[in-house]
Amino acid sequence: KVFDVLRKYLQVEGECFASPLNRRLKKFYSAFPDTDQCFGSLGSFFSPNNSRMVGSWECNPPFDVKSVKNTIDKIKNLLETAESLDEALSFAVFFAQFSSQSEVMQSVRKLQKFLRAETTVVDHVYLYGFQHRFNRGGDKHWRPDRPTSVFLFQSSFGFVKYCRGKRSE
Repeated sequence: KVFDVLRKYLQVEGECFASPLNRRLKKFYSAFPDTDQCFGSLGSFFSPNNSRMVGSWECNPPFDVKSVKNTIDKIKNLLETAESLDEALSFAVFFAQFSSQSEVMQSVRKLQKFLRAETTVVDHVYLYGFQHRFNRGGDKHWRPDRPTSVFLFQSSFGFVKYCRGKRSE
């Protein structure tokens, strides 16, 4: 359901962290570009070759500190590039909540000029990303042990293209 909302209201067209087996959108970056490229992967989100992006993207990195911090730093660089080129770029970012003093939140604060919205979601579930594996319990959802932080980061033109003039629902 979240992807339906992201597509409808933010025109999200790609995922920054997916695999050929769990992607929800046609455009996706993956952890194993060498094997996933033949299935449509655009490569690694962190690749130095990925220095310029446009469009509207969903971003749900692995929840460890290093991955989330590296993701936020990469988004900052991509948004600064988009801003300097007057290009539309938008990221809806989801990750487990970190303390306000953490390295992750220090990186988030550096993105303040691109921050359009933020919220915290407490009671929710995630769809397992391992649909290709046998699951003994049969449950395809998991409940996180902490709330999820949700951020919307956009370049100026990303805000104009994907948000301005749209009413909240």
